[in-house]
Amino acid sequence: MKRRSWKFLLITCLLISISGIAQAITINASLSSRLTGSQIIYVSDLDLMRSGAGEVLFRVILDNIASTDRNIKLNVSLRNVSDTLASGWLDVDPTPSRQEFTNLNLSANSSKGHWKKNPDLSSGVLNQMLSTGMVPINTYFYDMSVTWDNGVGHNSLPAPSIQFQVKGMGYVSLSYPSNDPQGNNPVPTDKPFFVWNSTQSAFNITIAEIRPGEDPASALENREVCAASVTSKSFQYPSSGVIALRPGNYYAWQVVTSIETSHGNEKVGSEINVFRVAPVVTAESMQLMAALNQILSGSIGARLLDQIQNGNLTGEIYLNDQPITVQQLMAMIGSFSNGTYNIRNVSSR
Repeated sequence: MKRRSWKFLLITCLLISISGIAQAITINASLSSRLTGSQIIYVSDLDLMRSGAGEVLFRVILDNIASTDRNIKLNVSLRNVSDTLASGWLDVDPTPSRQEFTNLNLSANSSKGHWKKNPDLSSGVLNQMLSTGMVPINTYFYDMSVTWDNGVGHNSLPAPSIQFQVKGMGYVSLSYPSNDPQGNNPVPTDKPFFVWNSTQSAFNITIAEIRPGEDPASALENREVCAASVTSKSFQYPSSGVIALRPGNYYAWQVVTSIETSHGNEKVGSEINVFRVAPVVTAESMQLMAALNQILSGSIGARLLDQIQNGNLTGEIYLNDQPITVQQLMAMIGSFSNGTYNIRNVSSR
């Protein structure tokens, strides 16, 4: 009786040892740089009705596939936080043991796989895609899993979701000098300080003289007096290496940035502002501009400008012991040049 029990125990341990040798299928997925590096994704590039052609958007590697595995299926879905945009599947052969697939393998015309747009996609997302041709701003996820039978039972293994973000076109908005085509509030210096706001971090600024009867856009295309590439959201007109701005003349300026899209690199430009340099640059206005330039271009200038543009400035500006905003100060600069206001002293606290 004892001998039979020992043999049964030995056989059980041997079976457990053999079953532990088998390795399960593993799944590893990654996104193409076309998705991770793009701020804008066009619907046509995402190709929700996969036809088996186009760009590679993701890669999936299945490893440790056993020749005895059956009914192997790769499942894929594309979603954001609230909607599933598309889903599909791909039948996988049991050999070789390591196989790589991309979104191109999930062809709508393939007998081994299928990929289709979600017919229940919310009307808001669908209408936005149809009207703009762009995937709406959101965070998107590719969810993937592999299922198979190994002769013992049915297995399912999900991969960690891989994600990309659609940020939108972004913007560039000019702040100072403001648009003043009539020259009612001329800038009081021939070396103005240009300031703008944007979601981007690299820019090209162009300044051009406007001749009588000329369109500002044409002036920027035909006659630049200064062009520069900057990584900040401000620019001081240089004192050398450019054509000097002349008192009394009108100038146009624009800032352009670049964004990465699934179509490639695209330019996004600001509006075009027109300003006039004051016909006579007074001593008072030069004193004010010298003070502003010292503040804005000094050791704390970059931090101060960033705080102003992002609304995080905690200090205050006082005029005649009354607090004023940066916008109010900028709006008053023209009044210093024409003598409406006189500067008696400038100090910091």
